[in-house]
Amino acid sequence: MRLLEYRLDLTNHGYTVIGGDMHYEALVERKCQPIRMTNMSYSGKPTSCVEDLVNAVDKDWNAEQEETDFFLANYADVLRGKYPEWQIISFHVAVGRICLDFYNYRTKETGYLCLSVKLQDRIEVRFDVPSVYGGSDTKYLVSFGYFNGGQRRTQVIEYTGHTRREIDFFFKDPKKTNPFSDEQYVEIAEYTNL
Repeated sequence: MRLLEYRLDLTNHGYTVIGGDMHYEALVERKCQPIRMTNMSYSGKPTSCVEDLVNAVDKDWNAEQEETDFFLANYADVLRGKYPEWQIISFHVAVGRICLDFYNYRTKETGYLCLSVKLQDRIEVRFDVPSVYGGSDTKYLVSFGYFNGGQRRTQVIEYTGHTRREIDFFFKDPKKTNPFSDEQYVEIAEYTNL
C-alpha cells in the first residue's frame, strides 16, 4: 500500500463531480449519466429518510421564482424521489456545503440546489457515479457539519478502483466563510493498492 499526503488550493469550480466525460462548462449538453445519492445515517448505514436533506436546502430563491419554476416549487418531492425523471448529473462540494445539479430527462429542464447545515447538525450522503467507460461505479462519501462537540468539518472519501482518498476541506482564512469563495483548499490522504 502507498500513502501520499498533499494539499491543493481550490479554484473555479473547486471539487466537482460530473456524471460524464466532459468539462463542467459543457454540462449544457446534459449528456450525463445519472448520479445516485443515498442519505446515510450517523451510524454509516444507508437510510431511506431524506427529511434532513430536505431541511438542509438553502432556499436562496424568492416566492415569485418558486411560483414559476416547477423544480423549485417541488424540490422536496424531487429529493424524496417522487419525480424520478429529475436526476442528479453533477455535485459540487465546498466547506459546509454540497450543491446538486439536476436534469429532467423528459422535459430537458434543469434545477439546482445547495445543502448546508446549521450549528450542531450534520449530513452524510453517498454518491454512486457510473463509470463513463463501463467499469464499476465510483463512490463518494460526503460528510459535513458539526462533529465532536461543535467542530466544523467537511470531508469527502473517494473510492476509485484500488484507491481511497480522504479529502478534508478548509477555508484559507477561517474568518472568511463564503462557500462560493475560491479561498478554499483541501488536504488529501491517498491510499493506493488497498
